[in-house]
Parts: sequence; C-alpha cells; structure tokens
Amino acid sequence: MGRPKGEPVKPKTFALPLELNQRLRRFAFEHECKEVDVVRAALEAYLVAHEE
Repeated sequence: MGRPKGEPVKPKTFALPLELNQRLRRFAFEHECKEVDVVRAALEAYLVAHEE
C-alpha cells in the first residue's frame, strides 16, 4: 500500500464519524499499516469500481 515514491502529495483534511474512525484505527493497528494507506487503497478501489 501507499503511494509510489516521487509522486507529489495534495494534503486533504476530512472528518470521519466516530465509529468509522475507530474501525479504521483498529484495522490499521491489526494490519501494522498507516491509516492513510488504508484510506488511500479504499478510495482507489472505490473510484476504480465506479468509473465509467
């Protein structure tokens, strides 16, 4: 997971509902990865699945 080295980053800030945030933190901890990497992978998969 994660982004390829050398790619520019555009910072994003958003709020998650408490329960979703807790699930994200638990998942990242259990899989020994960063929360941002989980969100990035999930967003990429969602966008690919919904592109025309």
